[in-house]
Amino acid sequence: MNSKTLIAMLLGAGLLWGGTRLLNTESQGSGTSSASQNRLLPDLQKRINQVRRVQIKGTLGTLQFDRNESGQWTVPDRAQYPADRKKLDGLVLAMARSERLEQKTSKPERYQALGLHTDSSDGDRAGFVGLSDGEGNELASLWVGRRRDRSAAEAYFVRLDGDPVCWAASGALALDPDLMNWLENTLIDIPSDQMANVRITHPDGEVVLLGRPKDSGKNTPLSILNLPEGKEPQSEWVTSRFASALQGLKLQDVKPADQANLADGDAVRAEFWTTDNLHVAIESWEQDDLVYVRLHADHSTEGGRLGYQGPEVNGVPSIDLQGGSEAAAGLPKEQVLAEADLLNQRFQGWVYVLPSWKGSALRGRMGELLKAEGDGDDPFGTPGPGTGTAPTEHVMQVESGELTTEDPEPKVDEAPPEEPKSDGESDRSPLFEIDANAVKANKSPGSSSDE
Repeated sequence: MNSKTLIAMLLGAGLLWGGTRLLNTESQGSGTSSASQNRLLPDLQKRINQVRRVQIKGTLGTLQFDRNESGQWTVPDRAQYPADRKKLDGLVLAMARSERLEQKTSKPERYQALGLHTDSSDGDRAGFVGLSDGEGNELASLWVGRRRDRSAAEAYFVRLDGDPVCWAASGALALDPDLMNWLENTLIDIPSDQMANVRITHPDGEVVLLGRPKDSGKNTPLSILNLPEGKEPQSEWVTSRFASALQGLKLQDVKPADQANLADGDAVRAEFWTTDNLHVAIESWEQDDLVYVRLHADHSTEGGRLGYQGPEVNGVPSIDLQGGSEAAAGLPKEQVLAEADLLNQRFQGWVYVLPSWKGSALRGRMGELLKAEGDGDDPFGTPGPGTGTAPTEHVMQVESGELTTEDPEPKVDEAPPEEPKSDGESDRSPLFEIDANAVKANKSPGSSSDE
């Protein structure tokens, strides 16, 4: 992983404090400017360092974020899990810098046109944001409606709490009502071309072992190192989801590890090794269509870049410690250990919830990667020995340049031909698939009419 990317991801930008100094410099050095006279919240820039809490009320309930002495925002409703510092700093600064662009109505019956109505039954009602200090004293409060469409720069319709007058005001004042979008939600970000090896171990003993062939290019797909005898992968790229499993991995929710009812013996263990020997282990559990995970990072050469080992008759091949990449060009061990330590500071004490689709890369089975019996047959080729022949009534025939099915005997109760589709109706033809020894007009395996 690139160390600059990791540090930026974990520590965030110190936006609020740099912005605070800028605002103080403006107010002290240039006197009263026309911009400061038009400020929506003129007192906020003077008290911005006192902000310790942001409260947002929206269609999904009330969100609260607290800032500690080090400047990190946390979420009380998630056991003080870190919130997105850049996003919250940006909101506070946007409020402090916002300017009144145009006065609008002061009549409550016209609030709805601006998105500033507060009817609790309306899902599109205004959002509320309040800022307070460490003692709970209010520093600023604001109702935010819809975005001003005709504005080239970002601007919103707003109303100060307790004031009936509405304004068009500048700044990125959007209030996302979803708590998950305010969390520091990127867990780890390792590009797929930096993934060297993957090992997935199931509680029943099944192991899936993947590796990038030795001396291969960075875009070469991972190979199945313990491919069962006589089996073939579905395709060259069937392992691509494992290589990208840690690329932009984001949480869907989070809870303290001691509050998660997860049995260690039921966990699937997925291990990932990068080309720099960063080793990330992820234990996962599946419950109620969600995937719960626990992560840990360290430095390890166990994965390394192994050559393809081929099928094994007597079991799963073990990872050769001598095949590691100690001599491979990459980050120094000390730097990898430092990155692992930063990651563990984030991971320790937490269980993360991921979308169910992410489980395919963390809990994959060998059978999901292999061709099924008959997948390699050519439906339009001459059947070879042992492949069987298709029943006569469904052999594809070419007559007058058209593809038809020829039946040996006429059908008694054939359905009438479908009428032509009217405009707007789907005219997608069904796909052809091989069903045992017959060629049938049908849906492809795994397809759905709901797609």
